[in-house]
Amino acid sequence: MCIRDRYEAARYTLHRTLLTTLKLLVPLLPYVTEAIYRGLFAATDVRTVGDGAVSIHRAAWPAADARFDDAAALAAGDTLRDIATAVRRYKSDNGLSLGAELAALQLSGAPPELAAALREAKADLLSITRARAITFDDVSNGHGLPAGRVVVYVEA
Repeated sequence: MCIRDRYEAARYTLHRTLLTTLKLLVPLLPYVTEAIYRGLFAATDVRTVGDGAVSIHRAAWPAADARFDDAAALAAGDTLRDIATAVRRYKSDNGLSLGAELAALQLSGAPPELAAALREAKADLLSITRARAITFDDVSNGHGLPAGRVVVYVEA
């Protein structure tokens, strides 16, 4: 994916996020959301806004996109959260600052489809846990930190 495609993807994501957030805030902030909507979205082409309404009060309520309903992605996200929680708990229990670097993490026992998702998120795991390296192992010996469907071994 080239830089231009990434830029367009980020721009689309920000656009949809702001529009959906505005629509969800209409019941609480009707005048503020209307002013923002008219300034940013009312004159926009129907294809990019989605419903082309002149007023946010006439716009369609946001609906979930079924293409993004992915149970495997949700499970991977839950596991990433569980790993981050286990590492934070380890650091807290051992008197380390949350920003302290760890020499390595070993993630064991993940089913193949989850292991693939965790490998794709390796950069995020390195950033969140502040580990210098992460290794993946198919079999767990059961002596690490439980983190959902995987076991985490920490090398400080």
